[in-house]
Amino acid sequence: MIQVKAGNYHVWQGFTLTLKEEIIFRAGNVYHLSGPNGSGKSSFIHKVLWEKIIKRDDCYVIRIQQQMDLQLYAMRAWAAIYYPKSRIVDEKDVWDLMWTDLAKMKDGKPVVVISDEAKKLVIPQGLKREICLIYSSHIYNLPESRAVNFEPVNGSQSMVYEGSSSRELSQ
Repeated sequence: MIQVKAGNYHVWQGFTLTLKEEIIFRAGNVYHLSGPNGSGKSSFIHKVLWEKIIKRDDCYVIRIQQQMDLQLYAMRAWAAIYYPKSRIVDEKDVWDLMWTDLAKMKDGKPVVVISDEAKKLVIPQGLKREICLIYSSHIYNLPESRAVNFEPVNGSQSMVYEGSSSRELSQ
């Protein structure tokens, strides 16, 4: 669904993410971007993943930024117009409303969900479309998540790899 080729990604001045191997984010899977603060998870979302899906029309994209509390204002306004009886208090309410809205659509397009620093992410039951969930969180790890690890090499570079430890990758 989303293919990120191996190589160096200069995500901001003086900082590079290095992917030794291609990573493919597939529908039906859950991916946990894992690593310490400052290792490039948010930069990867913003500069690499987002660039690959922003213009696609073969899927729906839900993107939740780190400061969800700021996005709540926009979601409350949207809900007031389209779902006047709903109440948006926190991140879980936003997810519930988005899933409700997607469930009404008949096209069957898959959904890519990207959540940076998720706090109350809930995967819906019974949504009749495939979901590719990509999230970072220091608070929890959803069951069945595939790890995408961000390991700082030095102050200007992090290694990004799926699954196993970087030591195993170098062998």
